[in-house]
Amino acid sequence: MTDKKYQLEYDKVLIVNPAIKLDNGEWLSDLSLNMRLSPIFDMKEIDEHEAQFKLPPSVVKVGYDQKSKSFTFNKQPDFDGDFEISGYIKGIVASKESMWIKQKMTSKKEFDALITKYGSSIHSDSSLQNCAYSIHYLDSERK
Repeated sequence: MTDKKYQLEYDKVLIVNPAIKLDNGEWLSDLSLNMRLSPIFDMKEIDEHEAQFKLPPSVVKVGYDQKSKSFTFNKQPDFDGDFEISGYIKGIVASKESMWIKQKMTSKKEFDALITKYGSSIHSDSSLQNCAYSIHYLDSERK
């Protein structure tokens, strides 16, 4: 095993149902926040697949309120780590009825603009689901 250090990232997903046609002609099916969690893991001690079981996505519960178009972030009492938003994603489909979603990274500015304009069409959810996890390596080399 290598001595690479890494952090886990989880997505928190807002489902847009039905899909919304954006001004640019794209169909928006979902929006996601990527959350990077501390602590920092060392692969000498635990590999990235085992880490997700030691630090599940539920350590930070993210909610969305349709009326205020705002998010809440609640750390679980036994989680003494921290978190940050590390990215924003929009899910685009070919049509309102399409099931095939293309995930596109987007900026915080565009994400916020989409929430401002279309947030009242996204249902409130007290605990956004996560669909994926990823690894953020703390150096540029991967082994």
